[in-house]
Amino acid sequence: MKLNFEKSAQQGNEFLSLLTKNLETSAKQSENILINVLHSLRSHLTLEETIHFLSGVPMAIKAVYVDGWQYYPYEKRTRAAQELIVEVMKTDRSGDRNFTNWSQGVDMIRRVIKTLNEFALQEKKDFAALLPAHLRVFFFSDKAIDKPKIVSGKAQRRIALAS
Repeated sequence: MKLNFEKSAQQGNEFLSLLTKNLETSAKQSENILINVLHSLRSHLTLEETIHFLSGVPMAIKAVYVDGWQYYPYEKRTRAAQELIVEVMKTDRSGDRNFTNWSQGVDMIRRVIKTLNEFALQEKKDFAALLPAHLRVFFFSDKAIDKPKIVSGKAQRRIALAS
């Protein structure tokens, strides 16, 4: 196997361009949103699900996913789509405030995953099959997701401000 890092960088740039187009944001905002979604997924997936997920994404996306990650085997894994949305919105530390309200946050997260799927299909990979069933339903449906009634601490203030 010959390593081709230029191809990985090219795929990463192509993906980012596609994501920027699909999110209808600047490249910098698209980067921030991608990082927020991928880093939040880390606490939502088990190690086995993470390995399965990473097997179907380009090397550049894998690098973003694992950047700064420390896996804690006994950490509680969130399993509800609402908890994932809250975490993505909570980790939005950019000055651009990428998620102005709950429904926009849901829409942006879905667009990121749908763009990953679209990109994977170009590589003839079934990205959707790499996700756990409960996430497939959330990401690939247009069903509205209700904002949770009870959210703790900083996330509650963050979402209240964004609503």
